[in-house]
Amino acid sequence: MEIPIDFQYASTAPEVDPVQFTATPPPEGKPDVAEVARAAKLIAGSRRPIVWAGGGAVAAGAVDDVQLLVRRLGAGVLTSPNGRGVVPEDDPSCIGNLSWDTDVRVLCREADLLVAIGTRFQGPNTENWKMELPTRLVQLDIDPTVPGRNYPVQAAVVSDAKLSITALLEELDRINAPQVLAEPLWADRVAAAARSGRERLRSTLGPQVGLLDALASCLDPGTVVVKDSTISAYTWGNRLLPVLRPRTSIMPNSFAIGLGLPHAIGAAVASQAPPVVLLFVDGGYGILRNIQESQYGPGRALIGVDLGRPDFCGLAAAFGIQAERVESIGAYATAVKRALKNRRPRLVEVDLDAIGPMKVNYTGTSKPPKPS
Repeated sequence: MEIPIDFQYASTAPEVDPVQFTATPPPEGKPDVAEVARAAKLIAGSRRPIVWAGGGAVAAGAVDDVQLLVRRLGAGVLTSPNGRGVVPEDDPSCIGNLSWDTDVRVLCREADLLVAIGTRFQGPNTENWKMELPTRLVQLDIDPTVPGRNYPVQAAVVSDAKLSITALLEELDRINAPQVLAEPLWADRVAAAARSGRERLRSTLGPQVGLLDALASCLDPGTVVVKDSTISAYTWGNRLLPVLRPRTSIMPNSFAIGLGLPHAIGAAVASQAPPVVLLFVDGGYGILRNIQESQYGPGRALIGVDLGRPDFCGLAAAFGIQAERVESIGAYATAVKRALKNRRPRLVEVDLDAIGPMKVNYTGTSKPPKPS
């Protein structure tokens, strides 16, 4: 169960009526022909298109189909966290999971079409649905309750993403739509927004940008990286650490804490590779510490956020797992390379105080009310 942050801070009567919810089973078979025709007509009239791909595109096995559609449209590609890798992030058309960036927001306002594939437009990725999207919105989803739930749509194609994209491409051919819809300079605008978005986020990381770069240099394209609900994951793991293939970037959907290790064990069993645990230690509950300092100013007494520093390496050793502690980027890079080559479970504990603080403290996507 997820409780939106504005509900958490809202006032309410002592008793409220329960919300009635009935799940609608997904449809079977091909998408509606009339709706496909409506969507194709909207798409054919666009010249500045964007595709937003989510986990539904991956679940449907529609990666190749998404890439075909992107090339046919000449579109830029945004992804949800679960859609990363649908288009390799070293592709100039791929903006990735950077919907929060100011230049990406401007790009979305300039776009004249958005094709959403298997994404719900979750609140954290849209600033609780304040993000402006193109008014011409085509949404593809297997769940009939999703299209139009969070943003109004002009066409909704309800079916498996692979079937939907195939039908759209066939209809675009039937109506003799141009082979590339986008205007000539749109690809340059997309690439510029992707580049500036990544550079802007990197500039907030301070010395910890070295953790990102060192890890990126060690990973093969097929290495599965599992992230827990941590500052390191939210600031750079889920956004800047390059993802070149689908199903190689895994994170909790619900923002629950502690799922990283069981998810990693599952991924290790599936890939028959031993897990390597990178443990970034800041001695406490870092995001709450940052929120409290942001709310009440530095130097004020902090409540419940300093949790101490257990002997993590000793704990790992008690379970028969090799472990080492590092205090510099160079030692970290060496330790990660050694761990990945070792072919045994291993833990690398990273002392973030020794590495140095981020330039901009991360406080998450929630916006608590200012104290009166």
